Amino acid sequence: MKKVLLGTTALVAAGLFAGEARAEFDVTVNGSWNTAYGFVDEDDGISDGGAPESGNGRQNSAIDQDWEVHFRAQQTLDNGIVVGGRVELEGATNGEDEDSDFDTRDSFSNGNDQIDERWLYFRGGFGEIRAGDEDDARKQKGYTYPDPTGFIFGVNSPTFTFNNAATGQAVSSNTTIPNLENDSAKIIYFTPSFGGFQLAVSYAPDGTQDRSSFGTGGTDEGQVSNAWSAGADYSGEFGGFTIGLGGGYSMGSFEDDRGDPSVWNVGLNVGFAGFTVGGSVAFVDRDTDDTFAGIQESTVYDVGVTYTIDAVTVGLGWSHGEYEHSEDVDGDDIVDDTSDDELDHIQLGVAYALGEGVTLAAMVGLFEYEDGGPLNNDNEGWQAGIGTGINF
Repeated sequence: MKKVLLGTTALVAAGLFAGEARAEFDVTVNGSWNTAYGFVDEDDGISDGGAPESGNGRQNSAIDQDWEVHFRAQQTLDNGIVVGGRVELEGATNGEDEDSDFDTRDSFSNGNDQIDERWLYFRGGFGEIRAGDEDDARKQKGYTYPDPTGFIFGVNSPTFTFNNAATGQAVSSNTTIPNLENDSAKIIYFTPSFGGFQLAVSYAPDGTQDRSSFGTGGTDEGQVSNAWSAGADYSGEFGGFTIGLGGGYSMGSFEDDRGDPSVWNVGLNVGFAGFTVGGSVAFVDRDTDDTFAGIQESTVYDVGVTYTIDAVTVGLGWSHGEYEHSEDVDGDDIVDDTSDDELDHIQLGVAYALGEGVTLAAMVGLFEYEDGGPLNNDNEGWQAGIGTGINF
């Protein structure tokens, strides 16, 4: 059974407050390295309405990469409380190579964020308290369908997908673990685990990531603040069946008073005799007026099954997303689009555990995007990929 582990690791300040003695912390390094080659055959040209279709001007293959290194420092105090922190370092930065004789283009795949999640924590019999840039409680407890490749590929929040989204299209991949605010500074509390159950709550006063220095900051258009989240999960085994269940609810407010967005999601995985079957669903409501250009509401769900025998896992997954949004059609006027865009993904995947922490994976899949907006910019095709993941 594959649980989506959204609270990935990172490092910490190992020193104590100024003027106090420095303690001895145990420092560890881990992370993940993923690379994949993919090919896509999708719509390419001009639609009947005169709008360019999504494949127009796009490459049909790519080598994609996702590299992260995580640092942790931790010690156990005399009273038994564990104190530590984590920092997540992205393995690449965006930017043109100024020393090169040739033009190297940004992929904009990691948002120029060199340091991603980072937090300190206190853990003991009371549970765990985290403070820093981290996913909210709902995402911490989220499950999706089981994916055979460990989400190197997949139809829900994959590391790599090779189909392209064009103007007027909402997404290129579905997710049932969407962000309300992403990795902003927050407080998270996890209860102790009771018989496989655990609860979590979080609060982010401001939607800013990498906050430091002085002051409380200003307000930004479209930014979510005062974000509350609650989540829970359960894992257990009964009569040879394994069960994993989790999800939660998040809510906040736009700083420009345009509404109070909310997200809730839930997922379930059941395993037996090498098979794992599961699925999940998520609902997003941005609660904004018609002057907002973007997704107003979305409903996404997925289902899938995997089978593992020895070092090989195979599986089939399908996801469906419906997206209601307003579109900035000509760059000036906002057009209220009450019809839904729809994206369907179906994918067959296989993975081979080459060794501890080393996975070889491949996939082939179909996708279809139906653009319900005025551009009528549909897209469909198939994609295939082969890659590897290293977790250390």
